[in-house]
Amino acid sequence: MYYALIGDMVSSRKLDGAVRMLVQEKLRCELEFLNGTIGLAEKRKKDERIDRLLADAGQREALRLSESDLFRETVDGVLRPAHGLASLFVITLGDEFQALFEPSGDPLTEIIKIAHELRPFELRFAIGCGDIYTAIDPNAAIGADGPAFHRARRMMEQMKNERGARIRVALGDPELERTLNTVLALCDKLAENWTDAQEQLVSGMLIMSSEGMRITQSAAAQKLGVGQSSVALRLKRAGCAEYSRGIALIRDRLSEYIVRTE
Repeated sequence: MYYALIGDMVSSRKLDGAVRMLVQEKLRCELEFLNGTIGLAEKRKKDERIDRLLADAGQREALRLSESDLFRETVDGVLRPAHGLASLFVITLGDEFQALFEPSGDPLTEIIKIAHELRPFELRFAIGCGDIYTAIDPNAAIGADGPAFHRARRMMEQMKNERGARIRVALGDPELERTLNTVLALCDKLAENWTDAQEQLVSGMLIMSSEGMRITQSAAAQKLGVGQSSVALRLKRAGCAEYSRGIALIRDRLSEYIVRTE
């Protein structure tokens, strides 16, 4: 049993051609880091160059978000390549990419990393759980075939008709799939209303937690140069506790499903 992850950039064809190419380059840079083929220092250097080129092309938001992210240095201290990859991330159809994870992998954390790094450009992700019947190339998640990718593909096509869908799962158990996707839809609704500062804080804390490092609100406040009460209010208004519990529930139920169906 495996997790097949398919990601896609939303409405990318509406972007100017030069901007679209730069966003694709930024995505490629993030996936190279998750694959472990480039280090964080090289990635950040490439990110800075791409963000400045995007700003020159009229897309200043990526550069503004990068420069205003006071929590980035803290998160960078724990960032690591993706864990549990059975087959590395690969870009398949221009703006679409995919990877294959072992049962021990955590595709949800990698989704949070990618979505955070590609801001303000919107992406959607489908996770399919199931078997792979063909040989697996560990160097590129392409050519593999089986229910894991079939389900992820089915869900990705379904998501294109569901406005606002960011993350969905596809299983061989329709009832469980429906339940988990209802939770994910509620998580989507919370994330949809995040301010930039809320997204930076919530995503940063989730990424750090996934790497085994928990940061207190007081420590976060010190990093951000604000009071602890400001951080507490920011997290409360973002629904951080509810979002975190939702993601944790999805992660646990997917792991249980993988074990039960092996």
